[in-house]
Amino acid sequence: MKLNQQSFNPNLILPVGTQVITRIAVKLAVGVERPCGTLGIIVNAPSDHSHCYRVQFPDGAQTSLRREELSIRKHWQEESLQDTASLPDEAHFYNYVIYRCV
Repeated sequence: MKLNQQSFNPNLILPVGTQVITRIAVKLAVGVERPCGTLGIIVNAPSDHSHCYRVQFPDGAQTSLRREELSIRKHWQEESLQDTASLPDEAHFYNYVIYRCV
């Protein structure tokens, strides 16, 4: 999936609790690495743009990342959905839906 966030705003300070996606691979400890595209939540936000965010991963591990190393989860999901619009018609999977709630 594409992780280049076109709507990236470096002046926006993300609040604590924001779900984010890493735009880079993150090394936490010896032999422990999170791949690009890993989900995390902001647990500490900086007061200005020159400092890092503290991000916690689902397993409880934490790391510090700069704003340009993060994408807001909602924006990342929207970009992923836009990528599917360019697929050919036969790539749409509605023919395979087993249950649809009306």
